[in-house]
Parts: sequence; C-alpha cells; structure tokens
Amino acid sequence: MRHFLMTAVAGLGFAAASAATAQDMGTGYDWTGLSDGVVGGHLGLAADVGGFRLDGTPSPIVDDFSMPIDGIAGGIALGANLQYEQFVFGVEGDFLVSNAEGRHADSTANFVLAAKPQRLATIRGREG
Repeated sequence: MRHFLMTAVAGLGFAAASAATAQDMGTGYDWTGLSDGVVGGHLGLAADVGGFRLDGTPSPIVDDFSMPIDGIAGGIALGANLQYEQFVFGVEGDFLVSNAEGRHADSTANFVLAAKPQRLATIRGREG
C-alpha cells in the first residue's frame, strides 16, 4: 500500500507539471511570418546545340554538339508564410547572380558560341 501511495503521488506531480508545461507552450509553433536567407552553390549546365538553320533544316556545316556551362552562383532568398489552424500557406523566391560561362569554337564553320547566364530568379508557392 505504501508503494502504491508513493507512485500515485509521483504520478499526480508529473501530471501537474505536464499540464503547466503544455499551458506555457500554447498550442504549438506558429509558422506565420517572414523569412530570408542567403543562397549559394555551383551552377552546372549543358547546352545541347543542334546544327540547324533558322528555317529548321539541318546545316551541312555545323554538327550537333554539347557545350558545358560552369561557375558559381549566389544570392538571396525571401519568403512569407501564413498559418491558418493546422495549415500553412506561403510564397518564397530567390534571386541569384552567377559567373558561369560556357564557350564552343568550331573552326570548320568559323564561329564561336558563348553563353553566360548571369541571373536566375525563381518563385514558388507552399501549402501543407
């Protein structure tokens, strides 16, 4: 009986502490608000170029080729979320600048093709 009484008292103390902690915390985390950050990384692309004329017919001079484009990119990310009950809705986007560059020279057709994607921006929605 003595062991049972100590267990019951300890159990009531734990329940009271749990209720107080749950009351202090509220209903959970609220995801409503703004967010920002920094984005960076490697930018690697492959431009597959076909040897076609402007009218769509194959060019007898230029063969198909692939041109790698490599560099680094960095920028900012911004977002906003709104929580309604247990659902979160939001929008986020980012803007990056890059030093990526690609180059292809064809001596038989006597031309140089260069590509330099300098800016990249994305935007996306969120729900869940």
